[in-house]
Amino acid sequence: MIKALHLFNFQSHKASHLELDPGMNVVIGPSDSGKTAIIRALRWLVWNRPSGDDIQSNWGGDTTVEINIEGDQLIFKGKSAKNNEYHLTANGKVQRFKAFGTSVPEEIQQALNLNEINLQQQLDSPFLLSNTPGEVAKHFNKVAHLDQIDSGLKNVQSWLREIERTISSKQEQLIEAEEDLTKFAHLDKFEIEVEILERLQTDLITKVNQTRGLKKLVWDSAEVSDLIEEQNKITKAGPLVDKILDWHIEKNQTNQESVELEGLIQEIEEAEKDIKEESKILGAEKSVTSLLSLFKEQTIKQNTCDVLQKLVERVVYTTEGQKLAENSSKRLQTEFNAVFPDVCPLCGKLK
Repeated sequence: MIKALHLFNFQSHKASHLELDPGMNVVIGPSDSGKTAIIRALRWLVWNRPSGDDIQSNWGGDTTVEINIEGDQLIFKGKSAKNNEYHLTANGKVQRFKAFGTSVPEEIQQALNLNEINLQQQLDSPFLLSNTPGEVAKHFNKVAHLDQIDSGLKNVQSWLREIERTISSKQEQLIEAEEDLTKFAHLDKFEIEVEILERLQTDLITKVNQTRGLKKLVWDSAEVSDLIEEQNKITKAGPLVDKILDWHIEKNQTNQESVELEGLIQEIEEAEKDIKEESKILGAEKSVTSLLSLFKEQTIKQNTCDVLQKLVERVVYTTEGQKLAENSSKRLQTEFNAVFPDVCPLCGKLK
């Protein structure tokens, strides 16, 4: 049962809230005040029709319809420029569904549990009162699901008619086949001849295969004979081939020795170059020895000079220290003379 209805921007309803009581509810108002729009809003939420923009109000904005049903469930349908969706709120949880075309999500249908009987248009005739007895019976059959039995019987009768047509067609085909079979009654006489021909054909195939095998053997024998002749020619040329192989081995050895000799000649030339360079170095040995001696003397003198320089620096440092000590001694003596009395307090002597 619907407990409350809320319309927002739906045709002439900008924001309308209707609280419904159990039982019958009557909506009263002048013409064009939006009474029929309430039924249209319910039909739009229940069947997602119409799908155009005629339901939207002139002042624009999203169009929404909400209903509260038993069990504290809230069903919401909203339509904007981009979206057309349903919301189902139950037990504090919200489920969202997209509405495609004129289809309604199955969860929404189950929660509403409404059909064409529950909602009628303003100008619809009274329910079942103006219908023919056959239409009324058909409606109640549909309510009691008896229409499924009628539909099943129609399907069975259709299948039986189809089977009967198939049997009739097959019987006609069978008669035609029997008539055609009489045309070939004389074929039984040729059965023995066909069997003889089949045996002859089998023997022919066997002999053909044997002939092919013999031809292959002849060809293989001819090839073997050719190979034997070629091998005989090669055998006769064996001694000459052996001499040629010996000459080839000797040639390879000679070439190898030639390469080794060329390597030795190159090593000798390189050794001669090294000897010439060593001779030049030996010629400069005296000059090098003299230079080394001079370098050694210079090193000794340089070390001696460094030692003397350090001694001079120490003497200068010592001299400066001595001068400072003398100046300090004089200064201390002057201070002592100025402070010490004329008579020594220890020995009683005069300064």
